[in-house]
Amino acid sequence: MEYVLTDLSGFIRSCELSVREDVSDVHNANSKSHNFREKNMPNKVAPFWAFYKRYENEQRRKGRRFTREEMYDEASQFWGQMNQDDRAYFVDDAKEATKKLREDLWSRLEKKRELQKNLQCTPQDTGVEDILEFNIDRVMKQLAEQPKVIREMEFCFFDANIQCFVENLRADGSMTMDLRPCEIALCRFSIANGIINRWHGIIYPGRPFGMSRNRIKEAKFQCMMTHGIPFEGLPNTTCNIKKFWHSAQKFFAGATLVTSLDYRNAVGALIYFLQRCNIVETPYIIDAGRLMDRIQESLGCKPPPSARAALDNAVNVSSVKGDEVDMSCSYHVTNVGWKYCVLLRMTKLAFEFSRQLAEPFQVEPLIPGAHTPDDRNDIPVVEYQESADNQNSHDNDAATGLLSSSSQN
Repeated sequence: MEYVLTDLSGFIRSCELSVREDVSDVHNANSKSHNFREKNMPNKVAPFWAFYKRYENEQRRKGRRFTREEMYDEASQFWGQMNQDDRAYFVDDAKEATKKLREDLWSRLEKKRELQKNLQCTPQDTGVEDILEFNIDRVMKQLAEQPKVIREMEFCFFDANIQCFVENLRADGSMTMDLRPCEIALCRFSIANGIINRWHGIIYPGRPFGMSRNRIKEAKFQCMMTHGIPFEGLPNTTCNIKKFWHSAQKFFAGATLVTSLDYRNAVGALIYFLQRCNIVETPYIIDAGRLMDRIQESLGCKPPPSARAALDNAVNVSSVKGDEVDMSCSYHVTNVGWKYCVLLRMTKLAFEFSRQLAEPFQVEPLIPGAHTPDDRNDIPVVEYQESADNQNSHDNDAATGLLSSSSQN
């Protein structure tokens, strides 16, 4: 099954249409969420359904087990035995339930309309690349301009992964934190991935029966890890994640020859792995020993002392220029942005440590498929330089934590 995601404005319009269909259900009344409701739900919340809900709740409190069909038949018999005066008792309940349902649906629609007004984007036909290259920059700028308004929309941007990022946006789009291009790229990837997950889970709600959204995300991640391909034809924003994961396994398995490219790929894959599989838990004491134990469990291999020492050295960097946060071996994260704080700091520390390596950074060209893991000798060696051009990071950078070489190319 193919999913075509054109641009953010089209995505938002789909959100609005989805809610509008929900609103029409109040009038046309065929909820598609359950076969039982599809057959029996009336055009409005009728007195019978108000009675049915109360009766069902009462039976549940008594500990009875039953199917919806059995409960419907039983409630119908009781309803048929009630006189008009008894039934009138539930009329007010039905009116109140109808009013509440309509208010809820219209409130959702108004939120989507407000969101669409605040996130106007020019339609593009370039697919998911348009989201990663054009619209994400637009979204990030508008998040900086109106973070509180958009945060109230309960949209896909505001999960724990990027809450910290949003809170550190200045009005001009710059950051209050000293973020490197790889960290900004990781955030851009999180936003794009959130859009795609929301597209799959809400705009197209169909999914294998009995699978929760979290289970689908897990299956999607495992599919990408194993085959390097998207789950059920979703746009592959990870791009070559299999190759990067190979570098991570090589690094943590204690290969004798570990290049800086392997190290950076390993760090990127580790961050992605932590982010997608929720290995880091809240509240959680971050220390190198426990983290390596979790990595060992996840990879199924024992990291060598050298790898453990490398991570110890990275996490134990006590002072980083321009960083006011205590970078001791262990620190506690309890705020809303706990997960992204951890990932940001781990990335920052890992890159500070990798700067100490003797060889310079090796940056792969941005042309997909131009090189394979066996072609590393052909990869140009580029010194890392912080510049404004490096802000234009791509989705490869986002998935792996790699720095963009677009400015050098």
